[in-house]
Amino acid sequence: GNAYWGKQYSYWYSDDILATCLAAKLIEAKDAAHETLPQIRRYVLSQYSISGWRNTLQTAAATDLLSDYYLKTGGRKSRQPAQSLQLTIDGVPRELNDFPIELQLEAQTMELSYSRGLSPLYCSGTQSHWNKNPEAVANDFKIETSFMNDSTTLTRIDKRDRIRLKVKLTLDKSIEYGMLEIPIPAGCSYAKESRGWSRYGYEQQFRDRKLIYLQKLSAGEHHFFVDLDARYAGSYQVNPAKFELMYFPTFFARTGMSQVKILEP
Repeated sequence: GNAYWGKQYSYWYSDDILATCLAAKLIEAKDAAHETLPQIRRYVLSQYSISGWRNTLQTAAATDLLSDYYLKTGGRKSRQPAQSLQLTIDGVPRELNDFPIELQLEAQTMELSYSRGLSPLYCSGTQSHWNKNPEAVANDFKIETSFMNDSTTLTRIDKRDRIRLKVKLTLDKSIEYGMLEIPIPAGCSYAKESRGWSRYGYEQQFRDRKLIYLQKLSAGEHHFFVDLDARYAGSYQVNPAKFELMYFPTFFARTGMSQVKILEP
C-alpha cells in the first residue's frame, strides 16, 4: 500500500500532498533507506490527475520530492526503469514486463508474487459471474433511483405518462473516470434522444439501459435524470442501477432489483 499524511483539503497552504512531502523529507534526513519512502513516492505519484496536482504549491512540493529521488538513482536508464510483474496462476509462475496489459483467464487461483521497478505499477483483477438476485451495495458510493413527474415523486405510473427517472448518486470522496449505468424499464421508451457530450459527461443510449461516462466528479450528492414515456401497461422487473470506477470496477455501488407497474389510465 501507499503512505501519506494529512487530508485532501482545498487550502493551498495545508493538504495531504504538502504534509506528505514534508514527512518524506524528515524521514529521508534520518534514514534514506526507510521502508516508508517508496510508499510515500507512490502516493504522491498516484495523486497526479488529468489536470496535474491540485495547485502550484502541490506541484512544486511533489516535483521537488520526486525529482530529487529519481535524479539520485542514476542516469536515464534508472529514471525510466523497466517494470516487471510476476503472477502465479494455478501454481504456475508467469512474468509480465510489457505494459499496459489486459488478461482474461479461466483460473482457479491467482496470486501476485512481486513487482519490480522504481515507478509504481498498479494491478487490478476482477471476476465475473451471473448474479440472479443482486442485493443493493453501498460503501464509498451510494446510488438510489425513483420516478418523478416534474418535482414530485410518483407512487403511480399510468400508460402514456411522461415521467423522469431520477438517479441520486452520493460520493464520500471525489472520483475520476466513473461509469453510471441506468436501466430502462421494458414498458418505457426514451422521451428524447440524448447521445454524445452533455452536462453530465459522455452519454450512450441503448434500448435497455443508458450509460454516462464521468471524467471527474466531486464528493457529495449528484442527480441525473432520464426522460421516459410509459408506453405499455404491465408489471416489469428492473435491473439494478450501478456506478463503478472504470479502471477499478471492484469499487462500485448498485441498487437492488425492483419492479415497476404501468397501469391503464
